[in-house]
Amino acid sequence: MKLINFNEYKILDTSNGMKLESWKNILLLRPDPVITWDLGDFSDFKINAVYHRSNTGGGHWENKMKTPESWIINYKNLRFLIKEDLTKYDLSSLKHCTTAGEALNAEIYNKFLEATGVKIYEGFGQTETVVALANYPWFEPRPGSLGKPSPSYEIHLLDDNGNDCEEGKAGQIAFKTDERMPYGLFCGYYLDEEKTQSCWHDGYYYTGDIAWCDEDGYYWYVGRADDMIKSSGYRIGPFEVESSLMEHPSVLEVAVTAVPDEIRGQIVKATIVLANGYEGSEELIKELQTHVKNTTAPYKYPRIIEFVESLPKTTSGKIMRTKIRERDHK
Repeated sequence: MKLINFNEYKILDTSNGMKLESWKNILLLRPDPVITWDLGDFSDFKINAVYHRSNTGGGHWENKMKTPESWIINYKNLRFLIKEDLTKYDLSSLKHCTTAGEALNAEIYNKFLEATGVKIYEGFGQTETVVALANYPWFEPRPGSLGKPSPSYEIHLLDDNGNDCEEGKAGQIAFKTDERMPYGLFCGYYLDEEKTQSCWHDGYYYTGDIAWCDEDGYYWYVGRADDMIKSSGYRIGPFEVESSLMEHPSVLEVAVTAVPDEIRGQIVKATIVLANGYEGSEELIKELQTHVKNTTAPYKYPRIIEFVESLPKTTSGKIMRTKIRERDHK
């Protein structure tokens, strides 16, 4: 029996300081060298280690630069990677690349494909689950899409009333659990029944993530339910605005959040880390606002843009939008 999630799709994240040795039992399953890295200062482009599997069993780590066939890379590193000149590096041996941790902007996918000729296969899951949605090898990945549901889960997109959303309408990703307990789903939060009940009720486990599904069954990420922005009666997903801004060459990283507004209820704010060679200015702000208007919709553009040196992140590299909101609300 083939172990699909790890052996085939290599959806691993070692960027949070986890010891590389801890992955030995998983990586032993793979016949080819697998690379894992934590960039730190990306300008060095240093790769930490490669784990080599022995044909007789076991294996060893080698702390040298290699060009393996598979990359395990988390999204925070991809944000920096596409801003670099990849022509400096020999990436010709790459055959398969996978990412997870945060939704992958289409711009990053396209830039990476242009530079390497390799498609990135994105997966979606949570600490509470295994991989639930992914771009699997047996169908064509679409830039910016989470892919399609794993056979292990019966996934629904539910509206605020618990009803299934129509095709193209955004709803919360939920796993149906009343008829059978899916493999890989957690059993509840330890000693916190209230929290468990808040997301697991009426026969569904609610992930807290919003997405929509197209006519071909591909799922598209919108944002966390608590990150959604309600402005003048419109619901605006931060991911779409962030993806638009990432298309602009001046943007290295961006987080889109809501700011309270007396007239509109909330307005869109973009907190941006600029790429090398760019400086924040009123002219650049207007250029970025116009870009979002032209690529999404006029009501989605960020009315506030702040340029910062860095964004608050978790140890695994996820942007902490709650920290930005808390700071703005003070």
